[in-house]
Amino acid sequence: MNKIKILCIETHWKKTGDKINTSGVDFARIVQPMTELSKDPEFEIKIVQDPFKDNKETWETLTKYYDIIYSSYIDSPEGYINMKVQADRNNCKIVVDVDDNLHEIPPASPVYETYHIGSFPLDVVSKIIEDVDYVTTTNQFLKYSMCQWYGKKPENIHVLPNYIDFDRYNKENIPEVKRDKIVIGFFGSNTHVVDIMMPEYLNAIERLCKEFPNVEYRTIGLFLPHIKTKLGSQYSFLLGQSDVYAWASTLWPKMMSECDIFTAPLLNTDFSKCKSNIKALEIGAGVKPAVFSDIRQYKEIIENGKDGYLAYSEYDWYKYLKELILDEEKRRVMGNNLYEKVKRDWQMKDGVKRYKEYFKSIYNGEKPKFLIDK
Repeated sequence: MNKIKILCIETHWKKTGDKINTSGVDFARIVQPMTELSKDPEFEIKIVQDPFKDNKETWETLTKYYDIIYSSYIDSPEGYINMKVQADRNNCKIVVDVDDNLHEIPPASPVYETYHIGSFPLDVVSKIIEDVDYVTTTNQFLKYSMCQWYGKKPENIHVLPNYIDFDRYNKENIPEVKRDKIVIGFFGSNTHVVDIMMPEYLNAIERLCKEFPNVEYRTIGLFLPHIKTKLGSQYSFLLGQSDVYAWASTLWPKMMSECDIFTAPLLNTDFSKCKSNIKALEIGAGVKPAVFSDIRQYKEIIENGKDGYLAYSEYDWYKYLKELILDEEKRRVMGNNLYEKVKRDWQMKDGVKRYKEYFKSIYNGEKPKFLIDK
């Protein structure tokens, strides 16, 4: 039996000194699922960092050997053209994954400068997405947004949700810490400043800190001076981690240990609706309670009041967080309920079957069964 051979490409990697850092998006969308799929005897899979620079093998050689190239979205026009010419010549299929609506990035986001309407990088990415035959993405809202922006047919964009690996995000690695304060946490990069700045969210946090001197608000991955000014000693922060392996092994267990309650605010915009529920998966793996914005991706996983709270207004954020601050047993039960749901429905070892079906259909020249999209 011939194996299906797939070359998988990380395109968001960064180099720090001699170390190559794998980004969270490359890990969640390429590395983690394809590593799991590589355990299947029907597949031969190789995962590499972006080979568009300094690649020792030619695209002619690679596209003759591999049946499929699976990549995070590409912004190298020369690299893509070289790859595409040889891929067409050798009947090697190219599949690109897109995890964000790059056409709706808010101006306050630090990545807006790179990917704004009219920018060269966005134009390159857009033309490549338009050109490839197959695209994968994280959810239905983003899928149909791409149909609008890139003119692609729905059957050529397939939803493969994010999943989580409980071996890597292992609750047994979370140390127990006893303390006399309650820490409300938020984790995310500085692209989420616009979310934390929502008045309904920030006002509720400030109100709770004034009401409860034993409450601390902590951001992990970004520092906000204006919040420090407002909250003083009740605000703290931890530096983020650009390498996902260091994040999962060191920072994730630390923040799960030191925070009692998590929050996941998201502005109710088209850009935010295109994001995945991965924060809920990481919080659930840590057996922690959380309050989430009442928005599409969290509505799909959270049953309000059972395994999390969904907040829309300032009163919602205040009321739900206050309940969790005052009720330790509710924190425990809600965290356990979310853990059990993620364990049952969102583990990578179970979700990999969708990747297997998808890539087998492409290999066999069939249209992927897009109507089963989650």
